[in-house]
Amino acid sequence: MISKIAKILIMLEHSNSGTDSLVNFLDSTSLFTIYFVYPGKPLPTMVLSNEQAEVIMKLNLVLFTLLCSFNSFAGNGKIELKNSELQVSLHPDRFAGAIESIKWKNKEFINIFDHGRQLQSAIQIDGYGECHNPTEAGSSHDGNSSKTTSVLTYSSKYSDSKLLVQTQMAQWSFNRLTGACKKGLDERVKNPLSQHYLNKTIEIGHNNDPQIIRISLTFASLETLVSKNILFELLTGYLNSEFDQFYFLKDSEILKPEKFNDISGNGFPAGSFQTSSQTPIIQADRSGDYAMGIYFPQDQNKNCWGQFQGYVMYKFNLGGHGSNGNATNKWSLAYNENLKSSCFKKEEGYLKRTFEVYLVVGDLKSVHQKLKNLTGAN
Repeated sequence: MISKIAKILIMLEHSNSGTDSLVNFLDSTSLFTIYFVYPGKPLPTMVLSNEQAEVIMKLNLVLFTLLCSFNSFAGNGKIELKNSELQVSLHPDRFAGAIESIKWKNKEFINIFDHGRQLQSAIQIDGYGECHNPTEAGSSHDGNSSKTTSVLTYSSKYSDSKLLVQTQMAQWSFNRLTGACKKGLDERVKNPLSQHYLNKTIEIGHNNDPQIIRISLTFASLETLVSKNILFELLTGYLNSEFDQFYFLKDSEILKPEKFNDISGNGFPAGSFQTSSQTPIIQADRSGDYAMGIYFPQDQNKNCWGQFQGYVMYKFNLGGHGSNGNATNKWSLAYNENLKSSCFKKEEGYLKRTFEVYLVVGDLKSVHQKLKNLTGAN
C-alpha cells in the first residue's frame, strides 16, 4: 500500500496527463483499498470498485498535491502555524508531535535543550514513574540529538491556524532505572517505542482571539498495558530561563506564590523548587513584557474517578541560557485517573481519554485579562 501511494505521488508530480494516468494505474489492479490511520494499525478497510476509485481519486487530486508540497514528514521540514500574533512550530524528525517553538512579537518562549523539554505531553503507568513513562518528544536516550525515538504517525494541517498530529510515544527511560522509578523496571515495557499514542489538535486564534491557543489531547493506551491508573502530564511547558516569575489567579486578581519548596533529589537536580495552585497560572519574565497563561477547565473531569494534581510551577538553578541552553523554568498540568473511571473510553483494545487545555500568550496585562475572560473570573 505504501509503495502504491508513493507511485501515485510520483505520477502527480511528473505526469502531464494527471487523472488519466492515475485511473490507468488503478485499472491495473482489480481492487483499490483505502486505509485510515488509527493508533498502531489501520481501521477496517473499505474496498472500492475501479469506478468508485476513479471518482475518489479525481476528488483527491488536490489533496495529493498538497501532500506533495507539505513538509510534515520531510527530514528538513517543520510544521508551522501562524496568525497575526503567534507563530507555533513542530519539528517531527527531532521532537515528533511536541511543540518546539512558540513566538509572540518574535520572542521565543520554549526551551528545547533535550527531549524532555519543549511543550509536550507524557503519561506514567501504574505508579512506575519514569520506568513506564511514554513521552511525546522522545526518550532520555535521545539526549540533545536531532532525532527522536518517538514517531509522528500522522499529521493533517487544516489551515495556517489548525493542525492535527498523532504521535507514538517513546519510553522516557527504557531498561534503565532512574531516581524517579518508584517501583523499579516494569516488565511490560519491552521496547523503546511504546504502544501508547497521543492525538493532538492545536488551534491558534481560538474564539477569534489571536493570542489564545486551544490544545485538544486524546491519549490512547493498549488495555493490556494498564492495570490500575494513568498519571497524565496533560501538558508541560519548559520555558526559557528568563521566564522566572509565577502568578496564580485568585478571583479576578493575580498573586505570587508565597513559597517554593526545595525538591532537589529524587530525579530533580540540585536547586530545584516547586509550588502548585488549584487555579490557573501565569509564567512571565521580570519585565512583564512576555507571559504565558494556562487554563485547564475542570468541568471536563466531572463525574470522573480522577484527581487533578494542580497547576505545578517549577524553578531550576541550571546553567546556560536561550532555547538550546540547559537553564529553564516550567509549568505542568497533572491529572491522575483510576482505570475504573467511566471517563475512559474503550475502543478496539485501547483505553482512550480526551482533555482540553488553553494557553494565552502575550504580555502580563493582556494574558491576565484574557485568562479572566476564559475562566469567567471578571
